[in-house]
Amino acid sequence: MTWERVLIQESVHPEEINQIAYENGWQFQELILPTETQPFEKIWLTADGEIQIHYIEDYLLGVRYLLVNGENRDTIISLIQTRIATFDRASIQLQLETATDANLAIRATYHLAVIAPEMFDPELFAYFKTMLLHPNNEVRRAAIFATAYAPWTEFRPCLERMKADDAAEDVREYAAFMLASHLRHTW
Repeated sequence: MTWERVLIQESVHPEEINQIAYENGWQFQELILPTETQPFEKIWLTADGEIQIHYIEDYLLGVRYLLVNGENRDTIISLIQTRIATFDRASIQLQLETATDANLAIRATYHLAVIAPEMFDPELFAYFKTMLLHPNNEVRRAAIFATAYAPWTEFRPCLERMKADDAAEDVREYAAFMLASHLRHTW
């Protein structure tokens, strides 16, 4: 299956998602309560059974998004984007380009992580690389963490370089940890 994530703006109330599901006949599938390792998640299936829609409150990134899973997901994504406020690719790129401090850069990096598609995207990868090279240690750590949301093997050389050469010991250690995690679970 193929998936795409839609980043929800902070102004959107969770009930708006429930309303979209109800009005479009999505069948409720499961409610997953948050734990230390699992975010809050609510899952629906479209009436035809072809597409899953996951509403996720990701406490690790501090964001909410919809993960739309299925071959013909574009219609559902368009419907969602016409009904609620979402961040589009251009707005996230602008956030990345105009972040004036570390907190804004971290927030933009986490937004980038959410919209990263399943398949490698060279343009978005360039933004990831910029954040992985950011002068602030915390931004680089956030960018390392963000790679967990994009299953791209192209991150391997970046993480290997950071593991060996980053100026900050904690960043080197975190790069080593994430590299090992990717090698075990993603690549």
